[in-house]
Amino acid sequence: MKIHIHQKYIEGIRKKDSKVVQEIYNFFFPAIETYILKNRGSQDDAHDVFQEGMQMLYHEVTTKDFKIKAGLNNWFFIVCRNIWYKKLNKKAKQPVTISEEIDLKSVEDTEEMIIANERKQLYLSKFKLLSEK
Repeated sequence: MKIHIHQKYIEGIRKKDSKVVQEIYNFFFPAIETYILKNRGSQDDAHDVFQEGMQMLYHEVTTKDFKIKAGLNNWFFIVCRNIWYKKLNKKAKQPVTISEEIDLKSVEDTEEMIIANERKQLYLSKFKLLSEK
């Protein structure tokens, strides 16, 4: 059986080789970053997603007989894309909170001011009609 070119990354992760991890970062991160930035994310989001993807990769490589068939970069991109989708969904489902408390008394005062102003405008328009006759 032919060994995939990315098998060196898997072996390096198993051996906890920091050079291999740096190589993975250099090779895979730009695609992840571009994807996250184009899909409503920030650079910090890209780093977070990449880190979570690396944790998942480490878990898969060290706990299972992990074999590459289509390229580690493809597998890793799909994992990171799914992590990003989950984060976006979580953000969308979070309730919107207002950090400042609303003073109901000031809301009532504002409503009264609006009604008083509308009443004043109505009176002025009617007085204008009277003076024209």
